[in-house]
Amino acid sequence: GVPAETSGGPGAMKVEGHVSDRWVEMIIYFSPIEIGDQRYHTLLYYQTDIYNRQYPEAKIHLIRNMTDLLRQVELGIYPFDETFKSQHFEAVMNHNRMGLAYLDMRQPRIAMKILEGGLECTESSIYEFGFLRVIMLNLLSCAYRRLRFFDKAIAMLQEAVAITENYSGEDAGRLGFDGVEGIHPLLIGLTWSNYCSVCTDMRDFAEALKYGLKTLALMYEVLPKIDMPPKAAAYLTALTYHNASLVDVAMGCLNDAVELAENGIDIVTKHLEGKYENDRNLKKRLVSIGARAKRIPELFWTEAVNCIAGSGQEAESWDLSVWDFGFCECQEVIRVLGRTKTLKHLTMDKPFRKTESLDHVTLLMFTNAILSCKPLNLFTICKLDFEPAHVYQRVRKRTFLETSWYSAAVSYRSSQTKHTAPAVAQYGTIMKN
Repeated sequence: GVPAETSGGPGAMKVEGHVSDRWVEMIIYFSPIEIGDQRYHTLLYYQTDIYNRQYPEAKIHLIRNMTDLLRQVELGIYPFDETFKSQHFEAVMNHNRMGLAYLDMRQPRIAMKILEGGLECTESSIYEFGFLRVIMLNLLSCAYRRLRFFDKAIAMLQEAVAITENYSGEDAGRLGFDGVEGIHPLLIGLTWSNYCSVCTDMRDFAEALKYGLKTLALMYEVLPKIDMPPKAAAYLTALTYHNASLVDVAMGCLNDAVELAENGIDIVTKHLEGKYENDRNLKKRLVSIGARAKRIPELFWTEAVNCIAGSGQEAESWDLSVWDFGFCECQEVIRVLGRTKTLKHLTMDKPFRKTESLDHVTLLMFTNAILSCKPLNLFTICKLDFEPAHVYQRVRKRTFLETSWYSAAVSYRSSQTKHTAPAVAQYGTIMKN
């Protein structure tokens, strides 16, 4: 799987709804989800012939002029009043939106030059612009990462993390800040998530796991307090699970990776409809990570996930004949039978590959799972049908006469069905060796 970035591009997760909080709305604009059409409209503006694949020199002059004005304010030539704060904030935010638009257009080199040109406008020896600088550092790290400049990307994020940690911990209660120099916890979480992804690229797995789990804890603490569409919160949480599980697989912590991947898949399945490509891709990446951790084929676990969720072709009928049936696969089938609410027919047939790895205890657990699965009505093995509720007898297949017009005059079914369970089922004539 590929770790998620802050900028989602034109295929960002589109969520219907609105955000009432102005600060949250600005942060979400630079996140992997898209609420509203503002980001798309900005993208269309920079896709025109004047700006597409060209360095926007005229726009760069605006941020340079604002940087010069900031230096004059630092010298005391102009006052650091509300008018200047508003002008400075809007100029830097517009510059960030322009850089993100070029990232969305898959032009990271131009985006890198744009964002590098605006970085000085967030630097000051007197004043703090933490909110603006963290956003710009995140965007610049995404540009570096797409260009494979991982050393520069992690340097940008290390600075951003250092800034955010000044506003976390004891200062995390400043959720309702009223100054542009404050940093919202949602932005802190997105920054940590980005840092986790780049640390994974740099193979610094210990640091990546640390911030991946910190992000997960922060998301569960912050997202319920934020007014945003539930699907947006679900997507951000599942994305955090993805990053953390990917690190666990790289570190060999397979049980932890399985738990994180399963939680992420549950969130995607329950809260996201699969209408857009991004959430489908996220589910595929989570399935891929979980399959690696479980040591089973990816398509096999895809079918297992569909069976549990009650979606796809495996919702009611699951054919295991095409898969190896080793220890790991058998354990997964047992787990599916214990959680599914829609599976009605389970099929197994020759060849039974890798069965030598199964022990008697696992086979007994598998048999017990079949008998305990309430929605399962039919179990087929080597063309023999059994009802779990009446496992002591075969389900006799209908003959030609019973399927023809002749069956209208004769009832065969009632004469051969036995509902009294014998002490020992007679399987000797149908099972050999």
